[in-house]
Amino acid sequence: QARIFSQTRGARPPTAIRAAAMSDDKKEGLESLLWGGVYGGGIIVMLGMYGVIQERIMSEPYGTEFFKASVFLVFCNRLPALASSPGMVKI
Repeated sequence: QARIFSQTRGARPPTAIRAAAMSDDKKEGLESLLWGGVYGGGIIVMLGMYGVIQERIMSEPYGTEFFKASVFLVFCNRLPALASSPGMVKI
């Protein structure tokens, strides 16, 4: 329809016809872009939550002392990530 309309009138087809004529590649590209935004947003939210939890751990006293080794907290977080990464690469 879009081709016939543009050949007979010499004008661009209405928006609904253009949207219907959108190629599957463009639709897949838009869907991929949206999912990328969702995944990126999820990563940012989870890193923010991790930062809040780490700050809470570091700022609260344990008996009479505070937790001093933030590097150890990061190390404890990275170990499970490192252990699970080979399985994620295969997916």
